[in-house]
Amino acid sequence: MSLYDLKLFFPEITILIFSIFILMYGIFSKENYKFNQNIYRLSLFCLLISFYYCLNFINPGNNFIFNNLIEISNFSTFIRSLVVFLSIILCVLSYNYLVNQEILKPEYFFLLLLSTFGVMVMICSNNFLSMYLGLEIHSICLYILASYKKDFLKSSESGVKFFILGALSSGILLYGFSLVYAHTNTTDFFEISDKLKGFSKDSENFLLVSTGFVMILSGLFFKCAAVPFH
Repeated sequence: MSLYDLKLFFPEITILIFSIFILMYGIFSKENYKFNQNIYRLSLFCLLISFYYCLNFINPGNNFIFNNLIEISNFSTFIRSLVVFLSIILCVLSYNYLVNQEILKPEYFFLLLLSTFGVMVMICSNNFLSMYLGLEIHSICLYILASYKKDFLKSSESGVKFFILGALSSGILLYGFSLVYAHTNTTDFFEISDKLKGFSKDSENFLLVSTGFVMILSGLFFKCAAVPFH
């Protein structure tokens, strides 16, 4: 890892640092209306910094960082910018709703930032390991956010159901990863692609790897509640 790696990963690092700071600030500060406003402004400021840096990233070609776990390209940066922009909109729109419902807590903005961080890691992933790490960070935050309105029965129910389905889909996903890894001896996307070119379509290895990819897609479809896994 080098300083150049950190520079390319700066939008994600910014969000991660601010999310941890917001969590600690929420723990050691007295909660009131002004305090909640400060948390909201910090979250918005963090997302704006990340969005600004994404917009100013211009670097031709693909950049592989953190031992090829992460790939930074102009396309992935465009998608990251879109995710951060949508998070800014969500942060602004949800503030008044949370105030009106009297459920505004600093944990909400912590979870929002951490969920955004997970999505951005998943977008830039070049390896099963980084992909799974980003996916699970994002998913765990969503489990909590689904049941955020804890005094509302349907909210608690949705959180429990989402957690059970998420745990099931994670198991299916990991088993698919293990099948692909067992027959390619790598978790790198490009290396897997190169090794699959040497497989005969009639071989047993090709069948098992195909089964692995089907399980990976099934796990992802469960995560996003796509038909027929909704």
